[in-house]
Amino acid sequence: MINVIFTDTHFGWKNNSMTWLNSQMDFIYKQFIPEIKRLSNHDSVRVIHCGDVFDSRSTISTYVATKVVQAFNDIRSVCEEFIIVCGNHDFYSPNSDEVNTVSLFMNNLDIKIVDKQIYETTTHAFVPWYVWHEGTFETDATYVFTHTDLLHDDIPESCLNKMIMSGHIHTPWYDEKRSRYNLGSCYSLNFADANQQRGYYILKDGQLAFEPNKVSIKFHRLYNENILETDVY
Repeated sequence: MINVIFTDTHFGWKNNSMTWLNSQMDFIYKQFIPEIKRLSNHDSVRVIHCGDVFDSRSTISTYVATKVVQAFNDIRSVCEEFIIVCGNHDFYSPNSDEVNTVSLFMNNLDIKIVDKQIYETTTHAFVPWYVWHEGTFETDATYVFTHTDLLHDDIPESCLNKMIMSGHIHTPWYDEKRSRYNLGSCYSLNFADANQQRGYYILKDGQLAFEPNKVSIKFHRLYNENILETDVY
């Protein structure tokens, strides 16, 4: 099975900007779904979202929510399985996992929502924000998907020798020697992302490959000496 991984979509970004939402939807419909369809011609595909589906914990536009639910349902229609690992922005309270926006809006879709406890298959473990930070779980899985800062946060003992892929940090950070990957948002979010690639990932046979987002809004930083010599698309 091929795993297609994206994270930190933060729908509703920039105060529910319609321009921004349109750019996000362009990525989903013009690149992400066609890629899943292409990969499905060769193998079954599991899609994994590593958290922070929406940006706001509490003030989500009904229009944005409607568009996102439709988009995620369309993603589900072209893959074998769709799993969402809830991140910190997906919970209403920063101190409790009692209410989360993903379950609120997508509970009726055929999507596995991992919100209150670890979900495991034979080789994969999916660990939501609160469960990871409690640090009391154990897993024998080879691959771990979660939502945390792998550079600064503690790694539970049972995950020390696993391949870990995580959301939460919007700028990609990799420690390939120890197989730890903060994947970064699937598109640029602000000027701190200027001149940097964002995108999604394909995990197949233990190899993680980055696929750049070719559609969404990008930020460019140009300097006086090369402004007139640069073509920005």
